[in-house]
Amino acid sequence: MAERIRFSRTIQGALLSFALPLLLTGSGWAQTAQTPPAGLNTTGCIDQLNDEGAVKCLTEAIKTAGDTEVLAKILREIEQIQKEKVSVKIIKALREELKAEDNPNFLSNIVIALGEIEPIKEETVKLIIDKALKVKEDDVRYSANFALRKAFNKITSQGVLERVTKDLGDLLNKEYDWEVRLEAAAVLGSSGLDVKSAVSELADLLQDKDEEVCRNAIGALNFIATELRGKALTRDRRENAKEGLDEAIKTLEKLNKDLQDIGDPKKVIAALRETKKSLTVYDKSLLDKATLFVVLFIGIILVYIVVFLVVFWRSPLFMLTANKWLRGDAEIKFSISMVSLTIPINYLSLVVFVKHHPRVLDAWVAANIKNARNKLERKQKVKKRYVYVPVPVAMDDTELANFTAKNLKPKFDRGRECILIWGEEGSGKTSLACQLEKWAMSENPEERLCEHKMLPILLEQEDFQVTEVFIEAIRRSLRNLINSQDISEKLLEQLLRRQRLLVIVDGFSEMSEDTRKQIHADFPVNALVVTSRSKEKLGGVNPTELKPTMKELFDPAVYPYAKAIAWQCLQQTYRPAAAKRDDVLAALEGDDAEERLDYLENHLHLIETIEPAQDKIRFALDTQAEYLAALRMVELYGDDKQSWRDFFAKADAMPDAPGNIEGFLLAVRDCCQSQSKEVGFPDFVWEELSKRSKRINLDSAA
Repeated sequence: MAERIRFSRTIQGALLSFALPLLLTGSGWAQTAQTPPAGLNTTGCIDQLNDEGAVKCLTEAIKTAGDTEVLAKILREIEQIQKEKVSVKIIKALREELKAEDNPNFLSNIVIALGEIEPIKEETVKLIIDKALKVKEDDVRYSANFALRKAFNKITSQGVLERVTKDLGDLLNKEYDWEVRLEAAAVLGSSGLDVKSAVSELADLLQDKDEEVCRNAIGALNFIATELRGKALTRDRRENAKEGLDEAIKTLEKLNKDLQDIGDPKKVIAALRETKKSLTVYDKSLLDKATLFVVLFIGIILVYIVVFLVVFWRSPLFMLTANKWLRGDAEIKFSISMVSLTIPINYLSLVVFVKHHPRVLDAWVAANIKNARNKLERKQKVKKRYVYVPVPVAMDDTELANFTAKNLKPKFDRGRECILIWGEEGSGKTSLACQLEKWAMSENPEERLCEHKMLPILLEQEDFQVTEVFIEAIRRSLRNLINSQDISEKLLEQLLRRQRLLVIVDGFSEMSEDTRKQIHADFPVNALVVTSRSKEKLGGVNPTELKPTMKELFDPAVYPYAKAIAWQCLQQTYRPAAAKRDDVLAALEGDDAEERLDYLENHLHLIETIEPAQDKIRFALDTQAEYLAALRMVELYGDDKQSWRDFFAKADAMPDAPGNIEGFLLAVRDCCQSQSKEVGFPDFVWEELSKRSKRINLDSAA
């Protein structure tokens, strides 16, 4: 057995001197396949073999090589092969031979050849451990150690490394030949897997009485010192290596005198110390690099956060644009130990966390409010109610003589607010709703419904399409309002949720049943205003009730004066206008006309004096003026056919009639309808009013 071990070591020395390439390439082979006998010189047959024959020939030659020169010569000839397919087939064939072969002499040759020929892969390492490292024959294990030592730098599997360490550690047992133990220790130590155990074994060998054993042990320590220098090890293995090197230095210093005639222990001690120093420096280098990396990493993150916050503060609207850019499927994958993380880029950029921040939403509103304001002011319903004077309003049964936005601000501060403005026709519901629009967009924070601005969305019956849900009607109206189609579902949801949109549903009681159901079923907004002629139940929500009230206006002692003033304001143009104060006083008649006028203005806030001349008076609400004037005209004309004909002729002669006097004509129609039983109107009156109403509807539709 000792002879076989020496033979293996000789082979290893010869093979290492060739530095054969790890992957084979080469020229063609001849046609006939042959199987050479042991020790055959393959030079003459390589050119006569095809690929299949070459593989069989060379594999058999490697396995059966009986001496150093034959095996080395075969490997040199393999080095000359230029064909990659042959190389792959030889490697595969050697693996199969290793699995199937039991002859220790053949196994040793196969393992040595695998160590030289291929860049050892993990599957080959596992095979060598299972088939070659565990056999009883020392020379086979010795050859396996030789192949494994070459493989360690290429192994990445921690499981394989742990198995190698354990199996090699099992060989550090005195029942095995000293050369096997020495080789196992050299492999364990030079690879950095377990330097302490390796040194401990070599320390025992240094005390052996056989000088050859001691000489080889010194050489193994020197080899370990050389191989470990500059090697990248894990922290635990570096600590293990430093402890092992300390033990080796102490042992050599202790045995220095006894070993001087065998080797050069001082030189080895110096090498060991240099290696230990390099590991310590490497530790410090790693620490410095790690510290530098952490500092740089944290610095980059902090700089990015600062830049991000500056951009967020100065240009919050950019967050929506950036989110649009990063909205794709782009991801970054991280692998930390056994954990793999996949993080979308928009999360890494932090944009996703602020894209709907209140500051961003405020910037979005500010960017679109000018278009919205211009669009709303051109809307006929809003245009007619452009001027607003505070009027008495009952809020949740509490009457407020001077109702302003300040009365509603605490309601909106609760986070979700629904307002129901209800009352009879002509009571000023829509006028009040339009005023809420202006308060929502006001540049003056004191006049707003919230601390922030809101975009008002005015919805009427015609704004709802058939079977359209409430949220879609809001989205379509918003797009029309700001002239933009770029409103995502998430953005709309956040605008509604965070009260950046004030949704106003006007004329709820006059809407179709299908539309009413849609609004009841889908109630996603946190700032909603609904106007209705009746007290509605809005899907279980408990709304804040606003009811414009002029209850004293209908007092028998006040009502006639209000109608008389209204008629003075409309009789010239049939549109709400200012009337001369003297004409109004003359219409009121009596010595207390001034007192009654003052009562209507300062107590009921029904009328107002126009500054600065103070010689004219007008109604605070156009709708009320039209309604009261219509009542007064119906009383005056009654069944007088000629007065009615004159009225229709004058109305038709007005500029842009009937659309320009739409409010008054509709008020007259409503008054005639409500008082048809008390007053005997001429037959043609209702017909003429109906014709003009149809024209108004057609013009509005166009």
